[in-house]
Amino acid sequence: MTWAEHQKPHDYFRYTQFSLKMLAEEHGFEVVSIEKEGGMFITIYTLIVDQLPYLFYNRGLINTARAFKIFLYPIMFFIGFIAYFLDKLDKNKDLTAQYECIFIKK
Repeated sequence: MTWAEHQKPHDYFRYTQFSLKMLAEEHGFEVVSIEKEGGMFITIYTLIVDQLPYLFYNRGLINTARAFKIFLYPIMFFIGFIAYFLDKLDKNKDLTAQYECIFIKK
């Protein structure tokens, strides 16, 4: 499930920036940086694009899922382009797609 960060800075029970930092430090790594990659708009776009075809796959409609992906690809590409620019408005990125972490072994 995807949830925005909450109970900051004590949100340790999922892979948030806080838990990643804690895990790195507990295992002898120095945290160089932890950056959020993608905000709310990119995350929602990614969930839709990745999961929508599975509505058909899970019902055994593999050919329908493939046709659906081919038909919607240009539309989803355009929506992704818009999501990329809308994502610039999300300054906090509390609902992020992933983290880019750089750790150094001590």
